[in-house]
Amino acid sequence: MNEEKMTILKMLEQGKITAAEASELLNALKNKDDKKQETKTPTANNQWENSKSSDSFSRDLGKKIEVLSKDLEPKLQKITQTLIDKTNYIADKISKSFSDSYGGEKEKTLELYVGNKKNAQLKFNGKNGVVYIKGYNGDKITAKVKYITKNEGNNIELLELGDTFYLNYNEAYFSKVSIEAYVPEELFKNLYVNSVNGNICIDGFKAEEIHLETTNGKITLGNITGQYVEADTSNATIEVKQYDIVKTKLLTTNSNIFIGPGIVEPEKSDIYELRAETSNGKIEIELSKDIRIGYSLEANTSLNGIQVDIPTLEYEENEKNYVKGKTQNYTLATRKVKLDLEASNAPIIIK
Repeated sequence: MNEEKMTILKMLEQGKITAAEASELLNALKNKDDKKQETKTPTANNQWENSKSSDSFSRDLGKKIEVLSKDLEPKLQKITQTLIDKTNYIADKISKSFSDSYGGEKEKTLELYVGNKKNAQLKFNGKNGVVYIKGYNGDKITAKVKYITKNEGNNIELLELGDTFYLNYNEAYFSKVSIEAYVPEELFKNLYVNSVNGNICIDGFKAEEIHLETTNGKITLGNITGQYVEADTSNATIEVKQYDIVKTKLLTTNSNIFIGPGIVEPEKSDIYELRAETSNGKIEIELSKDIRIGYSLEANTSLNGIQVDIPTLEYEENEKNYVKGKTQNYTLATRKVKLDLEASNAPIIIK
């Protein structure tokens, strides 16, 4: 009986049944327990009947739980998608309102020579605006900055301090800072980009480490090469395509993560790791079909299941909401990719 109670409570905790449904099932258990207690000296026949009845109740309970799960899953999926749509709409409205509503927007173009410094790092901080960084074959940073200052006399400039190149301004005195920068594509060891209420887009860039963080803004990565990339946002999508990144970490909430295939021939490492995590949003990943690449997969979601289209995957575990396995060629593959995917209230799709 305790095991059945724990099953009901676990279903309630996971959101698979409502409190009212849990109460109904627990009351049914209690009534069953009371009936068993009424007979103080059961005969062998009564004991057999009680056991038979208990088994029947367990089967009925299991069927009820299964039906409730199937009934609740599409409802929760619809609620989750509605939440994502509304969250994305609100985040987009916030971003646009900051971009459009402020008066007195100014624009300036800043330039700074980088030269051939080794181990240099680049930092950009945006505020209520888009940060777009495009790599090119050159040795100079050119940044077009659109900004709104709360009063006159507040300066914004590109500076070099030691091995660090950065956009310098006092955030307290600026209502908006939007950046469109063209930077040397492979002269920087590290890249750091932060923003609030704005999208971040990085295109055609090579670095050892890339760290991106924003809120209420989409993060887009394309044609990126590096050892480590971390992208963190909330209430917005993360999208990655055409990449050669040894270790990738993607985090968001209330939105989706889309990952396209990497570059045709990855060269940075023999072993790659990709972790993607979201809540109230799906993860969709398209894998390279190159037979020289082997995959190790662990995927977990609380609801709506995992869809895997990898013909050569050998499963260690294959449940609706949890999958673990490796492709047949993983041990001998010249390139190995470890996938760690986690979502909640939404599916994980791997193809």
